[in-house]
Amino acid sequence: MVILVGRRQRIMIALIGAFAKNPRYQGRGSSHVNPTMLDSAYEEILKIVNGKAEILYADGYRMDTDEVDETLLEEAKKVAAESDVAVVFAGLPERYESEGYDRPHMKMPESHNRLIEEVSNVQKNLVVVLSNGAPVEMPWVSKAKAILETYLGGQAWGGAVADVLFGVVSPSGKLPETFPKKLSDNPSYLNFPGEDDRVEYREGIFVGYRYYDKKEMEVLFPFGHGLSYTTFEYSDLKLDKKKMTDRDILRVSVKVKNTGKMPGKEVVQLYVRDVESSVIMPEKELKAFEKVDLRPVEEKEIVFTLDKRAFAYYNVDIKDWHVESGDFEILIGRSSREIVLKDTVYVESTMPIRKRFHRNSTIDERHVRSKRERNIQLRHAGNPQKTPAIRRSRRQHHTGIRRNDEVHAAEKSNILQQRSHHRRDAGHSHPKDQFKEEMSALKIFIQPSLIFFSVAKKMRNNGIHRRTNTNNMPNQLSVGREKLHKKRALKMYV
Repeated sequence: MVILVGRRQRIMIALIGAFAKNPRYQGRGSSHVNPTMLDSAYEEILKIVNGKAEILYADGYRMDTDEVDETLLEEAKKVAAESDVAVVFAGLPERYESEGYDRPHMKMPESHNRLIEEVSNVQKNLVVVLSNGAPVEMPWVSKAKAILETYLGGQAWGGAVADVLFGVVSPSGKLPETFPKKLSDNPSYLNFPGEDDRVEYREGIFVGYRYYDKKEMEVLFPFGHGLSYTTFEYSDLKLDKKKMTDRDILRVSVKVKNTGKMPGKEVVQLYVRDVESSVIMPEKELKAFEKVDLRPVEEKEIVFTLDKRAFAYYNVDIKDWHVESGDFEILIGRSSREIVLKDTVYVESTMPIRKRFHRNSTIDERHVRSKRERNIQLRHAGNPQKTPAIRRSRRQHHTGIRRNDEVHAAEKSNILQQRSHHRRDAGHSHPKDQFKEEMSALKIFIQPSLIFFSVAKKMRNNGIHRRTNTNNMPNQLSVGREKLHKKRALKMYV
C-alpha cells in the first residue's frame, strides 16, 4: 500500500504507536550498540510529506508495560477516525527478546494487539509496521490493508520505513523464516523448553519450511514470501543436461522480467526435490537464490550452478554426502509455497552403497531389489543402453563366491521345480521329507552363520544350554532334561 500525497487534495495521515518516535531498532545483550545517529519514522515521514499532508500522532500504548491504557487507546481511535489513512507502529518491546532467555509465547503485548483491533474498527485504510526480532502471531491480520515487516532495522530504520510507505522505493525483502499461525504449529513445540535444564532437538532436519511442507500445514506467511509495488514474470527455464552423474555440474538458467511500472528487485529462489528417496527427506530444499534489480520492462537471465551437494544427503554409514540415483525436480519459485517453473534431471550416483543386513532382515530384503531400483529398471527397460549400472553382489558364507542375479534366479527355479516333481510323484510327501526340502532351499539364501546364531539362541531359550569342559576344549551343545530335538528347534525358528 503506497501512501500518495499532493495529487488532488491535502490528506490526513495518522501515525499511531510509540515505536514511531522511539524505534525498536536493535536487540539486547552483546548485540547492543550505541548508534552514531538514529532515525525515527515520525521525523522522516515529516520530511517526505513536506507540508503536502497533515500528520496526526498518538502514542497508543505505554512503552514500559503491557497493560492497556484506555486513555491512550481512546486518543488513538479519535486520531484514526479523523484521518484518511492510519499507520500503526507495533511489535515486540525490547524486554521481550534477548540472547539470555527465550520467549514463552509468540504473542505481541496485549496493548499492541488491542490498539490494532480498535483502530481497524474506525479506520479501514490501515497499515501495520512491525518491529520484532522473530515471528509473531497476528490475530488481526485480515483487518490490515498492508503489513510492513521491518524486523530490527538498525539506526536508519526510520528513513527506510518512510521511503517504502511513500513509494520512494519498492519493497524487495523476503522472509528468512516461516511465520506460523500459532505457537503450537511450530515443529519444536512438543520438545521445547525441555525438562531438567535439557533441550533435545528432536525435529531433526524438519525445521522451518521443511516441516510445514512435509505436514502440508497452512501457515501465516511462508518462507521466502515478500511483496513488491511492481510485478515480475518468470519464463524460459533451461537445464544444460537432462541426465548426469553426481560428479557433473548442472547449469540452470531462467529469465525474469519486470512487467510493472516501477523499478524493483526480485529474489529468485531455486529448490530441489528428490522425486523418490529411500531415506527420510524434506519435500524440497532451497539450494540457490539470487537477487536481481530490474527497471520496468527489463528482462535478465539468471544462471545457477548445482553440484553434487545440491542433490545429496549426509550418509552416516559412509560419513560423507551421498546421492541416490534417480530423478530430481528443479523448482523455481517466488517463495517456498509459490513455485512457478519446474523441470526434471536424472542424477546417477557414482558411489554404490552396499545394503546392510542384520538378524531381523527378511529373505525378501536380501534378494528382492528395492522399490527405487525396480522403478529405475522399469523406466529404462526399453533401452538397455540407458540402464543405470545397478550392481548387487551376494556372498555365500565361507566360500566368498559372488553370484549375480541370474545364477540365483536359476538356482531358486531349479529348487522349486525339484520340489514340484517330488510332490507330484510321491503324492503327499512325508512331513520330514518336506521339511528337509524347505531347509535345503533356505540354506541357499540365508547365511549359515545367521541360522546357527538364531538356532542357538532359540535352543538356550528352550532349555538347551552351552557347556565348557575343564580341559579348555571347544564349546559343545548338550541337551538338558527336556531333550529337545535339534530339528524341532530348527522347525520352530523357521
